[in-house]
Formats: sequence, structure tokens, C-alpha cells
Amino acid sequence: NNLSDLSFSDRLGSLKISEFLWIVGLNLLIFQIPLQSVLSLAGYFDELATLCLVIAAISAFIQSKGKLEQLSQFGRLTLVCLGLLVIVGMLGNYFFRIQTDARSILIDIYACIKFVIAFLSGSVAFKDAERVYVALVGEVKLLLVIMVPFALLNQFVDMGMRYDNRYGFWSFQFLFGHPGSFAAVLSGFSLLLLVDYRKNRPWVILC
Repeated sequence: NNLSDLSFSDRLGSLKISEFLWIVGLNLLIFQIPLQSVLSLAGYFDELATLCLVIAAISAFIQSKGKLEQLSQFGRLTLVCLGLLVIVGMLGNYFFRIQTDARSILIDIYACIKFVIAFLSGSVAFKDAERVYVALVGEVKLLLVIMVPFALLNQFVDMGMRYDNRYGFWSFQFLFGHPGSFAAVLSGFSLLLLVDYRKNRPWVILC
């Protein structure tokens, strides 16, 4: 059978060890903020994830024998624009002496480009990883089933998940310490679900 013809449980059972590890890594990113309250090293999960994605993308590029098709035309254009942005920023800093410490300059450059680099690397690393996508979508739906009842109950009972009252409604932060952080996670969930909008429309509405 084709992968698209398999049930969710069959697809999940056919996950490779590498794919399973990617799912674990993505979960560490999703729950990075709650984990920071019990593990200080969790603050470095995004840096570690970016590094792993870059390594995976380089590996995929080598396995394709250096074919640029691994990265889309949009991705290549984005990479060029990103490089130009860094060059302009460094030239501006050199002429106006805004920052002179080399370590701080490198940290700032990395902070500005890491999310774009992670996105581009992920688009290469997960190009054919349908099983990873299916498993993540299944997890997202499970999390929504858990989160939505808590969000509704939050309006009537204080379970420690409130942040403040806005326009007569209690804001909801779940386990993420701030409604904005929770909203960012839901935005990521929405992007995953929108890949197959017709099938996932009810879940997108829940987000």
C-alpha cells in the first residue's frame, strides 16, 4: 500500500528511529517554555534544534549529490536576501561603531537568522517526511482535545492557567506562562493543519 492509504496507527508504527527522534525534538521545542521552569537547559532547545536541522539539511544535500533542487527557488532567494541583510548590517555596524564586541556581534547575527535558517533547513530535511507530518498532526489534534476544554473551563474556574481579564474574558495561558506564548504555539499548530485545510478545517477553527 502507499503511505497515503495507511491508517494513522499504521503510519505511526512505520516511523523510523530518526523520524521518531525528530518528533521528540519538535516536542521539546513546543514545550520549551514550560520545561524551562524545571530545567534551565531547556532555554537552549531552539539553538540545538536549529543546529540539528542544519546538519540534517546538509546531510540531505550531500545524499542528493549536491543538487540545488533540494532547496526551492523561494528558499534560495530567501538565503541570498538573508546573506545580503547580514552583510549590510555588518557594514553599518563597522561604519557607525554601534557594537564593537565581536562575540556580541556574532550572537546578534545568529539571533536574527536562526529562525530563517531553521525554516529553510527544515524544508530540506523534512521534504519527504510524510510520516513525521502525520504523527505531528495526530499529536496536535490530541493536544487540542485536551486544551480546548481547559480553555472553556478557565472562564469559570481558576485552575492557575489565567493571566488577566480582557474585555470581560479571562485570558488563557495553559502551561506556557503567558497567553502570547500559548498563541504562538497555536499558530504553529494552525500552520501544520492548514497543509490539508479541507480535511482539518474543524481543527483549524479550534485553533
